[in-house]
Amino acid sequence: MKFSFEFSRNTKAAAPAPSQAGKKGKRLSEEVNRPQPDRVKMQMATLRQAVENARDINNPSWLELYEIYRNTITDAHVRSQYDVAVNKLQASPFVITRDDNDNDELTKLFMRPWFSQFVKAYFDYDMWGYTVVEFGQKDEDGEWVGCSVFSRKNIYPHNRNVIINETDTSGIPYGDNPWKFFLVEIGEPEDLGLLELVSREVIWKAFARRDWSELSEKWGKPHLVIKTDAEGEELNKRERAARNFANNAYFITDSDDEIDTLESKAGPTGYQIFEKNIRLIDEQISKLMNGQTGTSDEKAFVGSAEVHERILNDYHAARLRRLSNYVNYELIYFLIYHGYPLQPGDKIRFTELDPKQGERNGNPEDPEYDEEGDEVPGDIKTKAQASSGKKKMVAATPGELLEQWLKRFFEGKAAIIDPEVWALNFNSLLKAMSNAGLKFTDTYRYADLAEELRINAATFAAFKNHDEQRALAQLLVDDNGKPRNWNDFKKAAQPLTEQYNINWLKTEFKQAEASSQMAVKWAGFEENADLYPNLEYRHSGNPDGRPEHMRIDGMVLPLNDPRWGSIYPPNGWGCGCDVTQTDKPVYEPAAAKGFEPDKGFDNNPGKDKKLFSDKNGYQSSSSKSDAKKVNKKADELLKKYLENG
Repeated sequence: MKFSFEFSRNTKAAAPAPSQAGKKGKRLSEEVNRPQPDRVKMQMATLRQAVENARDINNPSWLELYEIYRNTITDAHVRSQYDVAVNKLQASPFVITRDDNDNDELTKLFMRPWFSQFVKAYFDYDMWGYTVVEFGQKDEDGEWVGCSVFSRKNIYPHNRNVIINETDTSGIPYGDNPWKFFLVEIGEPEDLGLLELVSREVIWKAFARRDWSELSEKWGKPHLVIKTDAEGEELNKRERAARNFANNAYFITDSDDEIDTLESKAGPTGYQIFEKNIRLIDEQISKLMNGQTGTSDEKAFVGSAEVHERILNDYHAARLRRLSNYVNYELIYFLIYHGYPLQPGDKIRFTELDPKQGERNGNPEDPEYDEEGDEVPGDIKTKAQASSGKKKMVAATPGELLEQWLKRFFEGKAAIIDPEVWALNFNSLLKAMSNAGLKFTDTYRYADLAEELRINAATFAAFKNHDEQRALAQLLVDDNGKPRNWNDFKKAAQPLTEQYNINWLKTEFKQAEASSQMAVKWAGFEENADLYPNLEYRHSGNPDGRPEHMRIDGMVLPLNDPRWGSIYPPNGWGCGCDVTQTDKPVYEPAAAKGFEPDKGFDNNPGKDKKLFSDKNGYQSSSSKSDAKKVNKKADELLKKYLENG
């Protein structure tokens, strides 16, 4: 512990001679105040410059930024929050499924140290940004022994090269096919990770701790003040005694000397400035990394701790969703490439994201669920009211229904196809078909056609919801890769759900109506083919109609011409063209050569008995394995819908 000493004499020394003052007096530079540099600003500027260097389009460099990140990750609180997140991910139970069935043998392939290491590496992407993972050797059974994050200083993300020296900008390119080098990439090269924000907090914290240490060192014990007239050896004795005061705990001096102690006037509150600052910084770090402040604090109140735990679980669930997407659409195919006995369409399912049993059948106010946890479809009934001891169901508005749907999706309770959103779209298409004159009765003239069109409507609505869910999954995190909370997610997702289920549904309603009308007309054409064997294409005549469709206006082709399988209207969104039956001779305008319908409309609703082509945007973007599951679920939903009347 340091002590300062102040010695004063009652006698005044004579002023030095001018010649002595020039030699022994103070220099002018010693009289100038030299302000301490703003260390925080300097470090923040260093971080800012490092970020700019990493984002430099022409000559990026990540070295300075990685050094800052390495320093940040050594902070005790950052490390504890890191461990909370990683341990929770690594402890999450999972199964590998094939054709929607749990497969124990495939699951065992992932119950290995390498997968636990990969989960940690995947979380490193959240923190560091773009990450390259290298898989090591295989054991005698052909399974990976382990994997690890490739040395970041030897990866040059800009051109996706492995570099030999840290300062190189080119080396061994791996970007064309990283799998052949036993590498997998997570994220995009421009991703800088959450540590960019966490580093700011750690810089503030580091200087607060340093200042606190200096304060403690300087003022942790009183300063000793001695006022004396002693000179020469007597003065030296007092200085030696003062120097040993901390060890001896007593001081002997002349009766004429005055001894006093000098303590910090800040008193017991001085340290609180630093303590509160550091505590605030730690809270900000906790929020950045796990969305809460209390789960790692033993002093958290029970009520607030429960809230913090729930928020952490939301962050954890969002991470599990992103991890499962990566495993399902990237890692499994990497493993297949390297000989693992997996198949496209095999999936990982983290059981924590499954609907809870109590949410399925534990509450009489909850919706009814089937054995797979999917809500039984029917009319849109989401509000329960008690009336005369009976439950009265009140239809929800589209806005209420969509908000409830978003909540289910955010909480991980959504099925592969959400029954309520599916019913919203399916009911709209049914109404369009009814408006076109279709009837769903056995006595209806075109009962078989109506039934096939209804099946197609159910399938279309299912693929639409599946496509919507994939789009929503991208909104669970913000542009910085940080998981969104419920309010932020709802704000980001509402425009998308309204686009799918209100705006686009209006267009699809009109299309279904037009397709139903043209399907019925085709059925009539086939009945009268012996009298009128040809069909004539007629443009709508609408000035706003597609000029492209004018190319085939007036074209006459036989009813059995295969081209009617692709150009039969409606062959585009909002297409108002028509076809009439005629006995006119075949005629093909010169402009008709090479005519193609709009993408996704190369079908004939009457001949194919489908309102929408299988090449529509919702279906064409699905993988074969997903399409199989969606088709199966659409059949189940339609069956339950019809059973419920």
